[in-house]
Amino acid sequence: LDVEWRVEYVLGAAPRRIATLQLATAVQTYVFHVSHFRPPAIAAASTAATSSAACSACSEPAAKALLPPQSSRLPPALVALLEDGDILKVGVGVRNDALKLQKDYGVRCAALLDLAALAAKALPNEERGWSLAELTSRLLSRQLDKRDTLRCSDWEAAVLSPEQVEYAALDAWASFAVYQKLSATPAAAALLAQGGSVGGCLSSVPRPLPETVAQAGQSGRGGGGRGRGRGRASQEVAQEAPGPGGRGRGRGRGAAVPPDARLGTF
Repeated sequence: LDVEWRVEYVLGAAPRRIATLQLATAVQTYVFHVSHFRPPAIAAASTAATSSAACSACSEPAAKALLPPQSSRLPPALVALLEDGDILKVGVGVRNDALKLQKDYGVRCAALLDLAALAAKALPNEERGWSLAELTSRLLSRQLDKRDTLRCSDWEAAVLSPEQVEYAALDAWASFAVYQKLSATPAAAALLAQGGSVGGCLSSVPRPLPETVAQAGQSGRGGGGRGRGRGRASQEVAQEAPGPGGRGRGRGRGAAVPPDARLGTF
């Protein structure tokens, strides 16, 4: 699990909302351009305004009053996957990403495993803070591109560039690949076998959601094995996620996401 948002360089400016959300499995990497998802109320009102010149009150700004709760901006199947306690979501600083998802979209992520915390406990003589790039280099012998021109680029652009898509996808893929490699070490395997909090590495976002948000998330709930994220919810997400600008199309890009992983953008 990983997220990106546009950085503001204005003193005192409020942080921007999450613009992209990335998920990776053993064979698929998804990049969701969530800043361009449009709720049904906005899409319907915009369509009505376009098709009827007499309906001047149905413009998109006026329709914003019809917006449902924030989490319904995301596909129900995606919300269900993020909130599913049986589907492990891994990443470096993943709890912070989850807290921002809750603040920005009202989603309460569950079953979060911080790879940096696990690595600090599992790797011999390596009790220090780890970045994703460092873990990728240490465990996978690969280098992640962390240039500021990409990391701090405009993630709210109408269409992401191929370089942005690849950057976002590789971060999610690297988290999954690092987890696979790290969990195979004896020390990490022993910690994971303990269950519970995995020595403080495993957590969930604590505060409960409003009832209406919880119901919206349950409507698309899918299954999945722990640590894989490949149950029905993963398939439903691919089917339900709207495209950038609310056009309703998924767009695939041939970014280099090894090994043999397919990449889908929405």
